[in-house]
Amino acid sequence: MAIGEWLEGDDPFETKVDAAVAKKENEQAALIFAQKYKIFETGVAKELLDHWTRTVRYRKIAPSASATEFAYYAGFREFIESIHLQIELANNGGLSPYKDR
Repeated sequence: MAIGEWLEGDDPFETKVDAAVAKKENEQAALIFAQKYKIFETGVAKELLDHWTRTVRYRKIAPSASATEFAYYAGFREFIESIHLQIELANNGGLSPYKDR
């Protein structure tokens, strides 16, 4: 930015980042982070995730369960499902599973 090209309240020292570049950097950072979840594909971590998946996905919650109990199991289920989604994201190379590859 040249001198005098900023508006009142703007930071003249702020660097403008292209939105497309920022989006690409965020996607790359998300992919790098998702690849850390690939630890759950082998060894003891896989056994642990398989156990969690079996116990969480097929758990029946009583209709008379309290809201707290329901929230606990729903949160745990979402946690396990998020691990599976991160693994899928890493395996797809950051692409959506709904797009043609």
